[in-house]
Amino acid sequence: MKFSKLVLIGSVVLAAISANTTLAEEFQWEDTWDYAKIIDKDEDGNYLSYSGRLHMDSVWFDGNQGNHEEVSFRRLRFGFKGKYGAFTSTFEGDFNLNNEFGEFYNRITDAKVDWRFSDSAKLTLLKQGVGFTMDGNTSSKRLLTPQRNNISNNLWFTAEYFTGVALKGSTANNWNYKTGIYSTDGSDEIGVTEASYFANASVTKNFGKTELFDKSKVTFDYIYNDEHEDANTRDFSNVASLYSHMSKGKFDLAAEVAYGKGSFEQSDLWGVVIMPSYRQTEKTTWVLRYTHIDSDGANGIRLGRYDNDISAERGDKYDELYAGANWYYNKDKFKLQMGMQYTIMNDEDGVVGDYDALGVSVAFRAYW
Repeated sequence: MKFSKLVLIGSVVLAAISANTTLAEEFQWEDTWDYAKIIDKDEDGNYLSYSGRLHMDSVWFDGNQGNHEEVSFRRLRFGFKGKYGAFTSTFEGDFNLNNEFGEFYNRITDAKVDWRFSDSAKLTLLKQGVGFTMDGNTSSKRLLTPQRNNISNNLWFTAEYFTGVALKGSTANNWNYKTGIYSTDGSDEIGVTEASYFANASVTKNFGKTELFDKSKVTFDYIYNDEHEDANTRDFSNVASLYSHMSKGKFDLAAEVAYGKGSFEQSDLWGVVIMPSYRQTEKTTWVLRYTHIDSDGANGIRLGRYDNDISAERGDKYDELYAGANWYYNKDKFKLQMGMQYTIMNDEDGVVGDYDALGVSVAFRAYW
């Protein structure tokens, strides 16, 4: 049996045992995160701390066009975050433990300054994460699944970090807004000279407690992307996404419908995601997810991260069903995720043939 399969089995057994033993419950993991503090928060809220995340994946995918198995460091990021007065700054780099030492450094992710100029609004400058679509607007630290859904993988700009300026705020009647303009320069550091620009606008309505739900909110995202062949973005000139999060007791439901207007050789596409989850305990959550994507033209849809390692070809219709569980040891700061997914992608013009695969993944996630 190959090493990755051993890791998969061992991780699942460890998670099942740890999640259900008194020893795991008695161990105080939270104290470990105090070591990230450089200067404790004072009475004015000022502080300085280390920041970062460590993510590991173990996957096994078996498809009709091949198979793929892998054990890897998915993400390693490290840096600093601090606040002084109305200003908060974050500087963080992305590193690759899978490479040789000379290729350890990948890029700068966050290199930004936030200026909170009022109680309800802040301005963010320089290199920052730009989130849109349901999973694209969710940090990898807090995803309910090991990988983002394939609508976000197709429509969202997976480079994620861009140099620009953004304004975020809230209003008195439970509306939140976000807007910004960013360079599509593909530099690994701060860059604005190459390519062109894109702009985003987003609004969220928080409904709070209603007769049907304990909490609920709806978000609409819109992206205008100026077409440029050197842009570090997906080839979509316009992206629109409408998604919601609702909860009742231990049940949660997230859903999304999204559309992208293709540019260059990319065809238009649209998709839907439905993701219910159940928080059995503070330490255990069960998740289901269904994703459907439809392309207006031939070969407009790309496969997800690990399916793409089997086949880099594209299709016209995509369906995926995912089922998994998460075990939390310090909330999202230290967790283990396991999931199984079945993927089908149709190729109507028959160039590469239809694709289907069964995948199993175990993911370790930690951040500080």
